[in-house]
Formats: sequence, C-alpha cells, structure tokens
Amino acid sequence: MKNITKILSAAVVLLSFAACQEKAEFVTYPYARLEEESYSVAENGGSIDIPVYVYAQGESVNTTVSFEVTSGTAKEGTDFTVTPSNGVLTVSGSNKGYIKINVVNHEGVFTGDTYFTVKLVGVTNDYTLGAYREATITIKDLDDPRAAFLGSWTVDAEGYFGGEYTIAPTIIADPDDNTYTRVIICNLDPYFAGYGYTYANGVNYMYGTMNDERTAIVAENAQAMGYSSCLFMSFNDPSADNATDYADFTFNLNSDGTLTLPNAWGVYLPGGGWYSLYNGPFNFAKK
Repeated sequence: MKNITKILSAAVVLLSFAACQEKAEFVTYPYARLEEESYSVAENGGSIDIPVYVYAQGESVNTTVSFEVTSGTAKEGTDFTVTPSNGVLTVSGSNKGYIKINVVNHEGVFTGDTYFTVKLVGVTNDYTLGAYREATITIKDLDDPRAAFLGSWTVDAEGYFGGEYTIAPTIIADPDDNTYTRVIICNLDPYFAGYGYTYANGVNYMYGTMNDERTAIVAENAQAMGYSSCLFMSFNDPSADNATDYADFTFNLNSDGTLTLPNAWGVYLPGGGWYSLYNGPFNFAKK
C-alpha cells in the first residue's frame, strides 16, 4: 500500500512539473482606441490630429471606426470643424487613423478657453473598442481681456519724506485664475525692489481684479507685502500721524493707454511706522 502511495505521489509531482513548463497563452482581440483622454490646441493653431490606434491580430483586416463629436462650450461649425465630416474613419490593419480638428481663429474676440468631446462609438469586422474611447479637446483662447493692463510700467515719483524714485511695477495675469480678471502687481515698491526684495523672491507683490468695464484694476488695501508684517497701504491723506482716510489701490486705464493711480501709498509696518511713502497721483506709462 505504501508503494502505491509513493507511485501516485510521484505521478502527481511529474504532472505538476509538466504543467509548470507549459507557457500561458494570452489572447489579444483586435481593438481600436484613442491614444489620450485630453488634448489642447491654441485658437490660432490651425488644426490638431487626434490619433485613433488600431491593433489587428493575425491577418490584417481593414476596419471602420465610427465616432461622435459633442459640442460643449466650443460649437462645431462655429469654433471648429471635423474631418472626416461623416464621423467614419477607415484604418488598414494595425495602424493609426486620424480625426482632424480644424480650429476657427476668433482673433481679437475674447471667448475664454472652450471645449468639446470626441467619442468612439463603433467598430466593424469583430474589432472591439479599447479603454480610451472619449477625449476632451480644449481650444485655448489667446485674447486676454486684461491685455491692456499686462506688462511693465514706469513713473517717476516724489517720496513723501523727500527724494525722487522710479516706480516700475510689472503686472502679470494670475496663473491660478480662470476668470480672466485677476492680476498680480509685481515689484510696486522701488525701495524694496532696489534691495532685491522682488516678486521673484516671494515679496513685493499684491493681487488685483479688473472691473467689469475693463477700465480699472482694483487691489484691496492693506495687503501683506510678504516681508515681515509689512502692508501695502493707500490713502488720500498720507500723514503718518493721521493715515485714516484709506482707499483701495485703483489703477485706472486712460484713453492714451496709460495707468493712473490717484492716491498716495506706501509700505507700512504696524507698530513700527513707514518703510516707504510716495505722494500721488501717479501716471504710469508702458515701458
């Protein structure tokens, strides 16, 4: 009986070893899919090709891939057109086909970034659709409504305590804003900028917002400067003993392209007094 058990055990071991030597077979069925789930193109980019990848196992068999385009904030026929226009793409064997998006350039017209979607919905000759079936295409608007305010500015100003200064801020679009209204006013204070305390070092800047009429940038008063506990302060009466007539920083856009800041302003350390103080008004010109 023991001999029979040993023989059976040995047979099981041999069969198990033989099974381990067999290679597992993985079957991949013919499929079609998009390469990415999102694409972007500038409004003046002309066109963009959306690749459709097709894998054909064994014999190369042509297939047709059908797709649908769904307008979002970007409208087909107004903001873009599609080729092939019938929504059917023919691909030979294992290859790539392309859905071509032709972008309409609305130069000088602010639309904001717009988007639409492309979705694969069918495929012929026993192919299947892969995981990437839908992609969002974003058209990037290049017409920033803040453009008149953006850039480098300069004005010669008189210090409240004496001396002449050149105030040379740079206004940039806030990169974290998607409303096209927010800006960052960089290196406004020349005293700090002269000592290397600049926006690049994380100081000497404040945030502003363009009004609905696009005629002014308003920056809230008493914003932290980023240095110690210093604050940007703007007011009508710059007296260090009676600086109570506060006013927000308002950069008004003039018809000649200049910016006017009407009030006196400076950098104030609560409990410590003024670091700098400048008499207004200020008429900034583009550099």
